[in-house]
Parts: sequence; C-alpha cells; structure tokens
Amino acid sequence: MELFKKYKMFFMVAFILLMTAILYLVTGDISPVLASPVVIGLAYSNTFLYRMPSGIAGDLTRKEWAVVESGIYDSNYPCLLYGILIKYVSGKVRPIAAADVIASVQQGFLVRTYPLQDPMGTTQAAEAPGGSIAPNLTLAASILKSGYMTVQLGNTGGTVYQGLTAYANIAKGDQVYCRKTVNGAGLAGDLEAGSVTGNEAITNCFFLGPADSNGNTEIAFNV
Repeated sequence: MELFKKYKMFFMVAFILLMTAILYLVTGDISPVLASPVVIGLAYSNTFLYRMPSGIAGDLTRKEWAVVESGIYDSNYPCLLYGILIKYVSGKVRPIAAADVIASVQQGFLVRTYPLQDPMGTTQAAEAPGGSIAPNLTLAASILKSGYMTVQLGNTGGTVYQGLTAYANIAKGDQVYCRKTVNGAGLAGDLEAGSVTGNEAITNCFFLGPADSNGNTEIAFNV
C-alpha cells in the first residue's frame, strides 16, 4: 500500500497506457480514453511546489467589500496596466507622474475589466494571459476607492521591481509605497514595498502579506 501511495501517479499513467493499447488492439479507436476525465485532468493539471500565484494585477480580491466608481481615461496620458495607482486631472484618469505629491493626488487603483480584460480590443482577451493586456482607453475606467485588490510591485512599466523589501519579507500591515522618480528598473508610478529615496507612502494603503515570485500581492486600500 505504501508503495502504491508513493508511485500513485506512475501507476495511473501505466494503467491508462495499458487500457489505451488494449482498446486500440480491439477497436482501433482510442478516443474514449483520450476523452476520459482522468486523462483530461492529467493534461490540464498544475503543480504548485511552494505556493499558488497571488493573483492578477487589478483583480478585486474581496468583491463584497469593494467600493468602485467609473471614470474616463485621458488618452494623452495612458494607463498601461491594471492595478496601478491613479489620479484625476480635469476629471480624467491618469497614472501617477514624477512631480506628483502622492498623498495629495491619489484617487484609487485601476480595476481590471470584468469578465474580459479587453472586450473591445483586437485580441481574443479571454484567451490572453492574465494581466497581459493594457486597458482599453475607449472604455470607461473602474477605480477602486475602498477595498482589497491584487497588485504587482513595479507594474506601471511592466517590469517587476521590488524596491527595498524582498517579496517574501513583506508582512501583513506593511505600508505600500509609490515611486515618483526613476531608479534603476523603478519607474514613476511603480508600487514598492519599502521606503527608499524617490518614493512616497500611499495613504491608508497596506499589504496583506508576502508577494509571490512575480511580485503579485494583495493590498487593502481605505479600509
């Protein structure tokens, strides 16, 4: 029994191959085996050795607590990805700029379009990798004013940049910072996990735990 437990996956695969061979010899058709739930499950299964991914930048993580308002994008100052801190200028949504005082201009975080990332775009959004499509500036923006969201550290420019604190060392309750000046891979508007020269704290914004290997983590904002 212990041997079976240890090599359970091996025995399952061997059994499937044996049944496939027998079925082919008898009927010449192996489609019933290929369509079985066991084979489909094996084909599409994922293994997480240490932890599951934290989420997709811009996704609301606790929707029942979210306060979201709509806005209009400023196409002259495009938001490149979801999950970034935004401001309003002349009533339109813009990303954070180097000259901004974060505490004075912060308005919320850009929510990923639901259920598709870009329903009006030229790509098949439903088949695109999570978080890989830029916001469609011809649609209304959704802004998280209060609630919980997955963000990616350093996601404004698409380059993961963790700032002072390593992903695994982020603790629940740690302050979230926003970069204002370019620093190596860090770009204006990037979210960071530590206080360093060139970034400022986002008021009432805190981490809820460590980030995954891609810098994705959950934050609480105005809660």
